Formats: sequence, structure tokens, C-alpha cells
Amino acid sequence: MVFYVVILFLCAGSSIPLAAMAWHRRPSRGALPLFFFLACIGWSCFAYAQNLMSPDLAGKQFWNHAEYLGGMFLTPLMLVLALVFTHREKWLRPAPLLLLFAIPVFALLANWTNPWHHLYYTATWIDASGPLPVLAKSRGPLYAVKFLYAYAAAAFALVLLARSIRRADSSTRPQLWLLLAAFLLPVLLNAPYLLRLMPHKHVNLTLLGFVAASALISIAMFRYRLLAEALLEKQRF
Repeated sequence: MVFYVVILFLCAGSSIPLAAMAWHRRPSRGALPLFFFLACIGWSCFAYAQNLMSPDLAGKQFWNHAEYLGGMFLTPLMLVLALVFTHREKWLRPAPLLLLFAIPVFALLANWTNPWHHLYYTATWIDASGPLPVLAKSRGPLYAVKFLYAYAAAAFALVLLARSIRRADSSTRPQLWLLLAAFLLPVLLNAPYLLRLMPHKHVNLTLLGFVAASALISIAMFRYRLLAEALLEKQRF
């Protein structure tokens, strides 16, 4: 468990220069949503590490709320990135974007205001059965709505990338494969947590998938020139 906390802090630190690089390359297609995606990964990892290290319920609840500032927007940003890198930017007009982020914003507010209605979590407590005390949550109906939306957005992103890989040329196919793997790993690691199949069922390993996603995206950026290729393409046309 302590090793997991260290990994989360390392990811939070390494995401900063990657996000800064994406910000610096804003003229490139996809650079701005990639900046927000990496920044959200970094913040979520930092907040969840603080959550795991907090000794009391109030501290864990505070960092759970803080984590949602980044974590709630990861799957819609995955879909935005998939749309951009599969050349479907026309779907990203203001109205569709507003709809895409409406449920995450609603879920964020539901998480923050949960003590008033208990529709997101019906109860929260500390589970001290593992190496570290962790925040345990009994899920409410609004939590289910959020997860259905998140899985739908992630599945749509994965389908778009998988379909585009077949038609991609040799220069862009590795980028798409890396994005596909980066988006698939968090889904695979979230499923056991969602179904309570882990030995420590209240420990969320989803962010470990996003740690791997950050690493794969860095390979796409440095080895396969993800943003540089997009910039060249934009300048060419």
C-alpha cells in the first residue's frame, strides 16, 4: 500500500512536465485536451495519495472531494482526445461539448454536496483492515449514474481508436495503439474495484491504470512524436 502511495506521488510529479509540454505545443491538434488530461491525472494521483495517507475520516473525505476535481473529467477527456486524433473534430462543437461535460460537473457537485442528500454515497467510514486505513463508501444512485456515463464515454473512445487503427498509416498507427492501451488500462483496473473483487475492496487501483496511461502517452509524445506529427499535419493543410 505504501508503495502505491509512492507511485501516485511520482506520477503526480511526472505529469507536470508532460502537461507543460502539451501546453507549450498548443498550436498542435489535440495538445490542449491532452494538457487537461495529463493535469487531471497528476492532480487525481496527488489527491488520492493524500487521501490514503490521511489518518481520519474528515481528512479522507476532504481529499476525496479534491480528487474529483480531476478524476471526474478523465473519461470525457479520453473521448475528446479520441475524437481529435481520429479526425472527428466536427463533433466537438460547443453544444456537444457542453453535453459531454454536463454529467461530470453534476457528479462533481453531487459528491461535494453529499452530506446534504446522501444520494452519491449513502454512508462513508474508515476501513482499517488493510495496511493503511482507507475511505470506505456505500454507493448511492447518483454514483451509479456517474459510472454508467464514464464507462459509456470510455467505451466510445476505445471503439473510435480501434476502428481508426485499421485505416491509419504507418506513422500514426503506433500513436493510436498507445492511446488505445492508455485508455483501456484504467477501465480494466477499475472493473475489479467497481465489482468489489479486490482483496482490499475499498482501495481504488484505477489511478494505477492512469499512471500507466501517462507513461504510454509520454512514449507517444517522445518516441512517436504524437503532438509534433499533429502539428505538422495542421500546418500542411
